[in-house]
Parts: sequence; structure tokens; C-alpha cells
Amino acid sequence: MKNLVLGSRGLVGQELMRQLGDDAIGPNIDITDAALVKQVISDARPSVIYLAAAMTNVDACEQNPIQSFGINVEGVANVVRNAKRSRVVFFSTDYIFDGEDGPYALDAIPAPITHYGRHKLQAEHYVTLHADDWVIVRTTQLYGPHWRRKNFVYSVIDALSTGKVYRAATDQMGIPTHVADLVKATLQAHHGLHHFVGHQEMSRFMWACAIAREFKLPHNLVQPVLSAELNQVAARPKRGGLITNMISVPLDVRLREMASVI
Repeated sequence: MKNLVLGSRGLVGQELMRQLGDDAIGPNIDITDAALVKQVISDARPSVIYLAAAMTNVDACEQNPIQSFGINVEGVANVVRNAKRSRVVFFSTDYIFDGEDGPYALDAIPAPITHYGRHKLQAEHYVTLHADDWVIVRTTQLYGPHWRRKNFVYSVIDALSTGKVYRAATDQMGIPTHVADLVKATLQAHHGLHHFVGHQEMSRFMWACAIAREFKLPHNLVQPVLSAELNQVAARPKRGGLITNMISVPLDVRLREMASVI
């Protein structure tokens, strides 16, 4: 079996490449380039395409909805149109829900409140309607070691290790998910829709405090605030998260894997 990982330099793609090993190829391509996508899939002839490429910065998507649509919807369509002999594994998010009453079950009715959430939901619909064989994996609040240092854990570490105050919302609830757990579950997933997340619901403030404790950083620099005080461009679900049967290890065990970053 040959696996094609699109978005191999991102957090999920990087972990897919690690766990799949020699059975995967991960070309660094722009999925909005329809001709290039067609050529890459034609040359690779993969059994499975892992579609991890995405524009994931929620605020940037809100400020640049055309770009977000181009990557998160049209880019996905470019892949699916050329994947007729391949299973498509698409990664989605709890941002397809409004965050008023999470965590959300598989049969919950989506109601996105951001461009990012709307575009990921549109992509889900395209995958289910047009892919011959598909897996959709929804997840939330991903973290793990990554060369770009682009997730919540890095943000907290970078601030506290340099003596800066980190302002974290007390009214944004979610479920931190380690990328290694997500990928391990994904590689065992069958056709259909799945929710794969961690095991512990917590606020952003609680999560930041846990990170400070684990890395022996000054937790007094973690400042509790309400979402409204952060002036974020895009609205955030107040109570997000997903209901899953995935078994995850405790958060602090996985956090230690990032100890080399400080």
C-alpha cells in the first residue's frame, strides 16, 4: 500500500509521515494548483490519500475568507476529483459547531460561526458526496512537537520562559488532543465519520496552567481573562470539543515529549 500525505510539513502531516514510515510519500505541494494535484496523484497512484493540508489559522481565515475558501474548500475538491481509485482521509474540526453546547456527538447538527468552520464543513460535504471511499476525522485543540512551533503549548512555553504574561480564556472550553494519538487512531479508522480527541475537557486557562506546571515555568504569569478581553478577530466556540471513544494517555505524559523545546 502506498500512502500519499498532503500537508506533510504540518503538525498532522509530519506525524503521519513518522508513523507511516517508508509506506508514505509527502510531497510539499500547493493543493490549490489543480494541474499539479492531478499530476502528483497520477504519478503516485496511492491507495490512501491523507488530506492534512489546510489553512488552520482561524483569525487569518476570518480576515481572508477568499484565501481560506481557496485552500480549505477548492483545494480539497482538487484532491477529491483526482482520487477516484484512492481512499481520501480528510481532517476536520469541532469549529463546524457553534460551541454553545459541546462536546458534540457524531450526529450533532453543525452550525459554524467562523469562515474557517464554514469552509471545513463545506469540504466535509464535498468529500462525502464526491469521494468513492472516504474517512472524515474531526478533532480539536491539537498539540505536539513541531518544527514551526505553531500550537498552543509552544505559545505558552515561549511566553512564560521569557518572563511574559500569557492571557488565557477561562470561558473557552475544549479537549486538548495529542497529534500522535490522533494519527494512531486515524490509521485504524474505517470508512465514515469519526471524532478523535483527547480525554480531558478544560478551559484554555486550565490548559495553560497545566503547561506551566509541567515545564516548571512561572504559573503566576498565566493570567485568567474572558474571551471578550482578548479581542480575537474570529469568534471562538465557548464550549467546543467532541465526544469520542478514543482512549488517550494523560495530558501531562504527552506534554513531556515537548521538553526539548525549552
